[in-house]
Amino acid sequence: MAAVTGRTTRSFMVGALGLVAVLVLVYVAGSAQSGLPWQETSNVEAEFDDVATLEPGSEVRENGVRIGQVSDVFQDEVTVATLQLDGDVPVYKDARAIIADESALANRFVELHRGSEQAGELGNHRIPVDQTVGATDLADLLDVFDKQTRDQMTSALRELGGGAAGHSENLHDLLSAAPDLLEDGGEVTAALASPEAELPALLHNVENLANEFHGREHQISGMVTQLDDTLRAVNVDSTEPLRDTLTELPDTLEDVRTEVSTLDQPLTDARVAVSGMREGTESLGHATPDLRGLLTESIEPLDKIPGVASKATPAVEDLTQTVADLRPLAPRLSEGLLDAAPPLEILAPYSQDIVTFFQRIKSFVSQSVGDGRHVARLGLGFSHLSTVAGGAIEDPTLRRNVYPEPGEVDHNQAESLVESETGGSN
Repeated sequence: MAAVTGRTTRSFMVGALGLVAVLVLVYVAGSAQSGLPWQETSNVEAEFDDVATLEPGSEVRENGVRIGQVSDVFQDEVTVATLQLDGDVPVYKDARAIIADESALANRFVELHRGSEQAGELGNHRIPVDQTVGATDLADLLDVFDKQTRDQMTSALRELGGGAAGHSENLHDLLSAAPDLLEDGGEVTAALASPEAELPALLHNVENLANEFHGREHQISGMVTQLDDTLRAVNVDSTEPLRDTLTELPDTLEDVRTEVSTLDQPLTDARVAVSGMREGTESLGHATPDLRGLLTESIEPLDKIPGVASKATPAVEDLTQTVADLRPLAPRLSEGLLDAAPPLEILAPYSQDIVTFFQRIKSFVSQSVGDGRHVARLGLGFSHLSTVAGGAIEDPTLRRNVYPEPGEVDHNQAESLVESETGGSN
């Protein structure tokens, strides 16, 4: 009996302890949203011009991280929200509080920026209304539109929802591919943000291009209309003519390439000819002013040509008869010129020496003695004869070319073999 009583007592104690543990867990779970009961907290009051649906239990966040909750919302001269922060959290005088939307279901939270130490601690003061941003309700935003606009927006949203529901599979595929798309978008954004991309210059050029289109909308519209007509013409007979053209295009292009290749040489010759004409064209350009002046000044002399021509007619008639009388002489003259050609070819290199000879003949007889008479001066020199023998025999120490080359007569002087050998020995 005593053993049964002991087991019953122990079971009762275990059950009681389990019941107490369950009650504690239920209490902690029920109060977890407002923080643990033994946790230290600090309260800050913030004034708002409008809190909308903000209510006790709404989260207080800092940089998106929960740091407390709203413990109370009451009305003073303005609406005041009491912010219960977890732990001993310092808040400074330049703190800011913003009521933000947590979701599209009107759930709200308070985003708190605690400020900086340099401003000093807030203490028991409230965050003033000029340092807070109240809630903005979507209904308030929509109130700026008239009823017709709101109705149309409502209809558009309903149709959008219906369309999204009908394309749920496409939306699922889009969301599945979204991570890769976002990664690619990140790379594109990074490339656009790099200094090498020069995005501001690109946007500036795009703006200039858009400005070039401004005022030409009618022309662009006409061009689009013509393009539509062209595409319709291409699409005639299910594009059968276009397919036939594209099928025959390679052979046609090959034939064209062959024909164009045959033009290389003519084009090269044309380029050479044009290059050769360049200098003549430039000279013609330089001579054009002189030619224009000549033509301008030649008007008056040309007016006198008819009179001069009439006076020259008898002389031309006599000249015609003279030329007719000279016709029998022409064959003889031609034969004489042909016979004179060989000796002239031999004497041609000595033409300058012949001119010099006659010039010296002229100088030979040019000395005047008065009364219109002239005398000839004649002297003999034997520079190649020996002075030892009195000029009777040829000097063996002198050397002279008897047959000088054409034009070398004046430079053909006797050369002393003794002097050249002596000079060579030196």
